[in-house]
Formats: sequence, C-alpha cells, structure tokens
Amino acid sequence: MKPILILSIAMLWGAVQAPRPAYLISNAETVTDTAMVKQYGALVGKTIHDYGGTVLVGAVPAVEIDSQSAPKGRFVIIRFPSMEALQQWYNSPAYTAIRPLREKATSGHFYALQGVATP
Repeated sequence: MKPILILSIAMLWGAVQAPRPAYLISNAETVTDTAMVKQYGALVGKTIHDYGGTVLVGAVPAVEIDSQSAPKGRFVIIRFPSMEALQQWYNSPAYTAIRPLREKATSGHFYALQGVATP
C-alpha cells in the first residue's frame, strides 16, 4: 500500500471512531459542613448539565465486595461526552464560583478518567 493511502485510511478511521467519554470520580471522605455541601449540591447540577454531564452515581458509599475494606466516604461519578468537556466544566466560571463550597466543606479526592469509545 502506498503511504498516502495508509495515511488517508488512518485519518478516516480517526474521524469515524466513536467519541470517548470522560468520567469524574469524586470521593468525599469527610464532610465538615453539611449546610455548605447542601448549598453546593443545589448549584452544581446545572453546571454539570451545561457541559453535557450526567450524574451516574450520586453521593453513595462504596460497598465492599472482596476482602479489601471499602474506602471511606461517599462517591459521585459523572459522565461527560469527552475529557475536553469535563475540563471545560471544571474550569468554567460557573463551576469555579462554587468549587470553594466543596473544597471548604469536604476532604477527599477528585479524579478524571478517560473512558472507552462506545458505538
């Protein structure tokens, strides 16, 4: 095969691949101010929706299924259409304005994970 044909096929393949979603995993290990968490919860949903996010798991504890102890705290999992959309949401003016509520009221971890393409 000629190199230009291989390059064209590769470019076409990249153009037709399904988009890869991204997932935000939040683990609030401790809550120090429940009123502030409720305020954050009342405001965050719209910011997520504005960037195409969908809450898949909402503030629930992990359940132990093998011999390892389940992590402490509550988990939230949010799916975004892409890593770019997740990062745009996280850095958006709307989320930046309310992020301190979460940071002051909880301790834990926030992770972003790239998902796999689905048809």
